[in-house]
Amino acid sequence: MAVTRITSKPINNRLLRFTTFSLLMLMASFSFAQSKVDRLMELSGIQHQLESLGPMMASGLSPETTGMSDSALKKSGDVLATAFREEKLADHVRGELKSSLTDSETETMLKWYSSDKAKNITEAENNATLVQPEVLMGEVQKLQDRTKLLSLASEVAELSKAADMLKEFQKRIALSVYAAVSAKQNPEEPMDFDAIEPVIDAQLQAVSGQMDQMVVAYMIYAWKDIPEADLEEYVAVLRTDAGRNFTQASTASMLNAMNLAFSDAMHNLADIWSEE
Repeated sequence: MAVTRITSKPINNRLLRFTTFSLLMLMASFSFAQSKVDRLMELSGIQHQLESLGPMMASGLSPETTGMSDSALKKSGDVLATAFREEKLADHVRGELKSSLTDSETETMLKWYSSDKAKNITEAENNATLVQPEVLMGEVQKLQDRTKLLSLASEVAELSKAADMLKEFQKRIALSVYAAVSAKQNPEEPMDFDAIEPVIDAQLQAVSGQMDQMVVAYMIYAWKDIPEADLEEYVAVLRTDAGRNFTQASTASMLNAMNLAFSDAMHNLADIWSEE
């Protein structure tokens, strides 16, 4: 067996310093790239969206829709909050964004989202998520004559594929409700997600137009007090290759993170619901 011997032979200090410096530079560059993506996620509103997913998933379960006890729903909410923990979702989204965007694209989007105009838009979008849908739709009806605003909102909805994420979110809630009801009504039978998924997809397809309208309505409401010139500049950024890649990667990474979180939650949820 070969043994590595530690000798008193002098070490090449220049080589040691160079190696140490190279490692430090590599670590610094990785940390800097990480911090740029984190900053982009924060400024663009992705972080805000991730923080709201857990509570929104839990709110989709109720005694009326599932027939479950308050105790089981409380446990289910805790499981969903853990699975959809913001830090866990952010790790996944961060990783996909880093692999999907070039340094140049990250810099381009970070430059835009660091501007005062972009910050005002993102803040307005974040605040709009707190408005109840019926209130939002009522306010949007008053803005139907804002044709430019409507056109810009429709284009961004198409560029971002935001309706796709909304549909996937609704699908995850529907699958959760199905699992809860199935566990309560037929506790001895395995859950057949392959059979129910096409049914849910068909139902969502039937209301896809409404979901598309909801996404556009949300943007119209959020942007109603933003100067249209600022919005036109925003849309121009999203039309660029960097903008398209960023919005598509953002939506795809959040959808993937949601799917993984839901899969993680299902085993524990099934155990809770089968005990009811």
